[in-house]
Amino acid sequence: MKRIIYTLNAGAFNLDPLFNGTDWERINIDTISQIDYQFTKENTCVLLVCGTDGQKLKEMFSTFELTTCNLPTAFLLGHENQEIINLCYNFDFSNIFINTVDHLLLKTHLKYTFSNYEMVVRNNGQKWLKHIDPNNFTKKEFQIIEYIAQAPLTELSREDLQSFIWGQGKKTTNKLDVHICNLRKKLTDQSVIIQTNERGKVSLGISRDSYLNKKVGA
Repeated sequence: MKRIIYTLNAGAFNLDPLFNGTDWERINIDTISQIDYQFTKENTCVLLVCGTDGQKLKEMFSTFELTTCNLPTAFLLGHENQEIINLCYNFDFSNIFINTVDHLLLKTHLKYTFSNYEMVVRNNGQKWLKHIDPNNFTKKEFQIIEYIAQAPLTELSREDLQSFIWGQGKKTTNKLDVHICNLRKKLTDQSVIIQTNERGKVSLGISRDSYLNKKVGA
């Protein structure tokens, strides 16, 4: 399993010191939609959002791009921008770093993230969950959301979901399929989908067509 850092808008930064002496690999991207979510499930991945353009960063916060990314996310700012810092805190992104020559604090943070990846990802799922209104879902639907959000990058079996919602030994496959179908319809409006692979495993995914133009609170 590789350790990958997706670097978004990193053109103005010299990130070579960040990778020196590590086995981390770097993938440069221009938009979050370029992230390969199947690839992120097979590897250990972090998103590093770099910013010297305050307006561009604000536009990212006005959409669901960041809140539905599901990857552990850190911000590297070219200079201290209190407006952007406040936006980060409002969306529970507290990992903010101001540009330095050696990026020492950021490097320490990334080492911790990779070393404690499962816990960080789980916490990230809980942050995403804060933006979901439980009143829009039935009790069972929201239980499924909560369960999947515990490990948003993990593929979960139908059996695990059934046991969690209805208890061990109960055959409720049809009910589960109905709930997942309903959740797909509701969550797509919030730019998130529940996806199922060919082996029947279930996980959170991104509705890329909808989130690019979806405004927070709209």
